[in-house]
Amino acid sequence: MDWLNENDEHSMDILRNAYNRDKSDNFPQTSEHTKFSNSVIDVFTQLNEALKLLKQVELFSN
Repeated sequence: MDWLNENDEHSMDILRNAYNRDKSDNFPQTSEHTKFSNSVIDVFTQLNEALKLLKQVELFSN
């Protein structure tokens, strides 16, 4: 569980940094539907990869 807590804190730090970077760089909105840059998408990709890993580990634990 410590790993999950540390990963949660680290992921939130990455998300905050990506958001702050977009904000400080005055991220140019390319369309009305684009609200964030790829850096934010990268954060969610990282989280999905971690979730996939956890699901695989759980499969082998049973």
